[in-house]
Amino acid sequence: MPLLRATLLALWLALLGWAFFVAPPSDGLDGARAIQWLAFQGDPSLVAVFNLLGVWPMIFAACLLRDPPQPVPAWPFVALSFALGGFVLLPYLVLRRWGAPPHPSPGLARRLLTGRPFAVFILLFGSGLLLWGALYGSWPVFLQEARRSQLVSAMSADFIALILASWAVILDDVRRHEGPRWAALVAAVPVIGPPIWLLLRPDSPPSGGSAPAS
Repeated sequence: MPLLRATLLALWLALLGWAFFVAPPSDGLDGARAIQWLAFQGDPSLVAVFNLLGVWPMIFAACLLRDPPQPVPAWPFVALSFALGGFVLLPYLVLRRWGAPPHPSPGLARRLLTGRPFAVFILLFGSGLLLWGALYGSWPVFLQEARRSQLVSAMSADFIALILASWAVILDDVRRHEGPRWAALVAAVPVIGPPIWLLLRPDSPPSGGSAPAS
């Protein structure tokens, strides 16, 4: 998968370039903003996008923690992505062995994170944030903050990067579980589609599986 690796690497470099060279300089209030949004205080558009950045790592965890043993383990990158998003997740995806058949998840924590109850939580929490931000948030306020806040600008770029990266991961997950074509279309819908696929995904790997890809 050299083309996929190169694309993910370019996406990671673009994200770094945006955050460090394009986003406005920090005004020293980003920490206070983050604490406020974690407490669900502030404009719903900002709160929703900020907290949706915590939903994406859940989706990636549900897929990547079903990987067979990899040259580089997934769990440290998944754990760090709850704080650093695509900045740490994209390098793992560049190194990941794509196309390997799914692997039964050992350990209670991995079974919980890759099971259907967790997918239900992702779907309810993610869709709730999305609807709340879309219906009650002020997107002119969001755009204004993105022009003057390094945090908002960087997290917006991170959000887009995670959507793009999720398409590769989710579609790979559909393929290796031998899901139907319509499942791939559903899973490609940002935020809502991936947990729907996770609810439909077979519990057990398909017989035989796919040949590992480099």
